[in-house]
Amino acid sequence: MNTFDFFNVNEKVIIKPLDTANEYEYSCSVKDIHDNSITLEITNEDTRTCQIPSGTKVLISGEGSNFKFDIPARIVEHLLPSILKLEKIGLRTHLRMNVMVLLQYRKLTLKEYEDIKRMYISDDKDEWFSQSFFIKPFMEDMAKEEEVGNVDRFIINSLIDINLKLNLIYNMLSSEEGTSIFRQKPIEVNISESGIGFITKERIKKGDIIELKMLLPVFPLAIIKVWGKVVRTTTLSKGSYRVGVQYINIKEEDQDKIVHYIFKKQRELLRNKRVLAG
Repeated sequence: MNTFDFFNVNEKVIIKPLDTANEYEYSCSVKDIHDNSITLEITNEDTRTCQIPSGTKVLISGEGSNFKFDIPARIVEHLLPSILKLEKIGLRTHLRMNVMVLLQYRKLTLKEYEDIKRMYISDDKDEWFSQSFFIKPFMEDMAKEEEVGNVDRFIINSLIDINLKLNLIYNMLSSEEGTSIFRQKPIEVNISESGIGFITKERIKKGDIIELKMLLPVFPLAIIKVWGKVVRTTTLSKGSYRVGVQYINIKEEDQDKIVHYIFKKQRELLRNKRVLAG
């Protein structure tokens, strides 16, 4: 999926120069969308539009119905003083979205985390490596999912459901009671490649280190294990807490899987929106 595919003409976005000397934010409207570029019109009612020369690196920010994004880009040219053509640059796109996943976590002491980090860095194999190997289906990589884009979604979802159930049976036979992620109920999380937010009834404090395991319902299935630090907590009603976690130890390939999943969900939103629009 092209980075700009989930934009709509006339959609409102914000651009902010990545140069820290210029902290001004520019309100923009999407004028046109191309394969590798996007055209924006600055809508600020002042004369500061001339302060963004061609070649400037900026961050395009916005949000959809249930996701947010920050896309690094470069201004290619000024078509008019207030109309800019931009292209994405080779920095990671930051996408955040509300999705349903299977999630399992536990709090760690600093010593526990240091011990795990040493084992993680030494690449010792443990149960999550063998579990990830076991669930790998016949489709060998994420690129293969794009090749089945024209396959009936019912068939794809049925295959994912069968794969989940097979893994549930496997884990019921091989795991200790309550330890398998396949025993968890899906919950809504706010996820990105740099952090995750979720609601829990367990009291978690800012600064706590936690170990998280999540299952993303992509094809092939992806079990991701990460470690993070709690950066914020908010007390909700009925004894619940909203927790924001920033990853402090995550593999780059797992970040790519998360981004792949978010793009997948955005494609589904776009597809549904087009169907509703006729």
